[in-house]
Amino acid sequence: IRPYKGIEHLLPAFQLLLTKPGNYRLIVAGEPKKGSEEYLDEIRQTINREFRRDEIILKIQFIPDEEMELYLKAADVLVLPYKDIFQSGVLFLAYSFGLPVVATDVGSFSEEIVEGKTGFLCKPGDPADLARTLETYFLSDIYRNLGARRQEIKDYANTHHSWDAVSELTRNAY
Repeated sequence: IRPYKGIEHLLPAFQLLLTKPGNYRLIVAGEPKKGSEEYLDEIRQTINREFRRDEIILKIQFIPDEEMELYLKAADVLVLPYKDIFQSGVLFLAYSFGLPVVATDVGSFSEEIVEGKTGFLCKPGDPADLARTLETYFLSDIYRNLGARRQEIKDYANTHHSWDAVSELTRNAY
């Protein structure tokens, strides 16, 4: 959990989403980076002040690989509201479990997220646009047919991001 990940934009977006029909829960999970304690305190204060106890689950600790798998398999979508980034390994990890992603249009996300197929993009730093994009996701074919779409996302990840695909690209480059 670090400031560049944009959780302070996700919280008001989630608050807007809660005004729409549906049964939504948000899990914020991860270990805070040293030096991010003040940021985490602000996030906690906002959650305590603005949300009911059952709307957001905070799991503020290191998440071992075996638990990460459980979160990714149980989730309906991974939200990456980053303010700035080049690339994110968690995006590819989500894809490997067939999990769609809603992310801000920063770094290489626009090259890695196939709109309407593997997820959706929104404007960075814009909670209203993030909320609209989440609503779009929950009304989309991806979500309505998540069981089948998970396998398509896994297949996409294997085709484009497996070690075989990367080694083929590297071999072709040389």
